[in-house]
Amino acid sequence: MIYKHELPWNMVFNRLWDPVLDPPVQSLMFLLVHNILPVRARLKRLNMVNSDKCLEDDLVADVEHVFCHCLSTREGWQWIRWKVTTDLIPNIFQIPSFISQL
Repeated sequence: MIYKHELPWNMVFNRLWDPVLDPPVQSLMFLLVHNILPVRARLKRLNMVNSDKCLEDDLVADVEHVFCHCLSTREGWQWIRWKVTTDLIPNIFQIPSFISQL
């Protein structure tokens, strides 16, 4: 977990409402920054569920688990990694055609 002393919070909050982000992304980031995402560990603390365990792999479902370790999100992260390595990175190093004609 990242705590207050580890981040430049002015920068975090300024970028949170950057117009380049879509409103749903801004909302998700707001919940994440304030540590109020409705993950099972938080819902258990609020007595809204009986267990803080993940329904997929029976580990404590805190924010880190949901975004980094959960079996149900692993496939999504693998897809993102594949897209970045196959589409984004090769295009960054691609030489534009007008330069090669010089």
